[in-house]
Amino acid sequence: MKPEARISFPRFFVVRLLCVFLGLVFTGQVVALTRLSGTLSADTTLDAAGSPYLVESDLVVPAGVTLTVTGAEVRFRSSSTDLLVSGRLEADSAVFTSDDSTKAAGQWGRLYFRSGSTGVMRHTVVEYGGGNGNSGIFMDRATLVFEDSELRHVGNPASNTSSRGFHVASGANLRVRNATISDIEAQGIYFAGGANGVVESSRISGASAPIRVDYQNTFPTIQGNTFSGNSIDAIASSGTIAVSGTWSDPIYVFSDITVKADVTLTLKPGTEVIFQDSGDDLLIEGHLKAEGTADQKILFTSDESTKAAGQWGRLYFRSGSTGVMRHTIVEYGGGNGNSGIFMDRATLVFEDSELRHVGNPASNASSRGFHVVSGANLSVRNATISDIEAQGIYFAGGANGVVENSRISGTSSPIRVDYQNTFPTIQGNTFSGNSIDAIASSGTI
Repeated sequence: MKPEARISFPRFFVVRLLCVFLGLVFTGQVVALTRLSGTLSADTTLDAAGSPYLVESDLVVPAGVTLTVTGAEVRFRSSSTDLLVSGRLEADSAVFTSDDSTKAAGQWGRLYFRSGSTGVMRHTVVEYGGGNGNSGIFMDRATLVFEDSELRHVGNPASNTSSRGFHVASGANLRVRNATISDIEAQGIYFAGGANGVVESSRISGASAPIRVDYQNTFPTIQGNTFSGNSIDAIASSGTIAVSGTWSDPIYVFSDITVKADVTLTLKPGTEVIFQDSGDDLLIEGHLKAEGTADQKILFTSDESTKAAGQWGRLYFRSGSTGVMRHTIVEYGGGNGNSGIFMDRATLVFEDSELRHVGNPASNASSRGFHVVSGANLSVRNATISDIEAQGIYFAGGANGVVENSRISGTSSPIRVDYQNTFPTIQGNTFSGNSIDAIASSGTI
């Protein structure tokens, strides 16, 4: 048997072959960048052919100029590098991201839509921005449509402070539909006073609050969204509602909200309104329409995980206001000695509803369920009132109303009437477990 033939290569050939192989490997990883900076002078398109693009310093889209980004990736050099739009941005199937190989939130600046600018972004990802405390997308009296897109990893999600996903300033209009917003340092979307827009059918997670609205002359439409994994899974709200509108997604009241005269606030069935502190009120000067259903009740409640009476303030119906509440629960209010529902020359219908846990039931002192002052008119039918610090319902002298077919328990007395020029109709009710199971009465009939 002949010995097996061996083929040997010169050493220099082996080394050269290895270098060629490594060169091929590395060539597969090296990406040619199209570099951008400065101010565009004409309409410009960034497409897949030149992708990826690297913005080395601020890129400006001036008024009258359109930047179109289609199927391209746009990278930003540093935390102070922005895309500044004074004209128009159109983005479809695009990615705006960091230039770092190991990506993290806050590695580049923001998309800044300046006053008068417009934008449409669809099937687009904006990620790892919010550097230097900026929001991921900032809008100053601009208009933007953001649909079927994603905004993620803005600022530092662990610090829970200043960088928002969208910051919509006064006069700006944002429309978000079927979007995903996640891992945001502060709120996912912030509507400042005077900002407007629509947020619907979207998913927001990993923020301090999914949305914050400071009401002032506008009423953003927010509906059909999913909030999960946020510090507060509700819309953080405050300010004065001066335009009629509707709440449907959960609302978190962190400071008084006022509904102005001639304005209607409508709550859809199943809406939850959550109050932060014992001094936080909903103040009605116009009209409150809270009509749930037997299966989808509307809820006004405390934000505490362990709930107790007196953890938030009150529903305050000011002079001239009106309200209709059906299939609604109001609970754990009456903080700071207030009544759960206070009426000052207002009119309220409260039917098929429940008022419970007001003030401190153990102290038997000042917080009433309903406090109906002179000139006010309360109609209560088929309601349940329970665990109230003082009276379930107090009709002060000159107040009027109807209470019928209702159940009142756990109060100092179910109803108190100070008769003076009026005579409330009270009939067909059930009183049990009160200190006095009867209508406490005084005055002149």
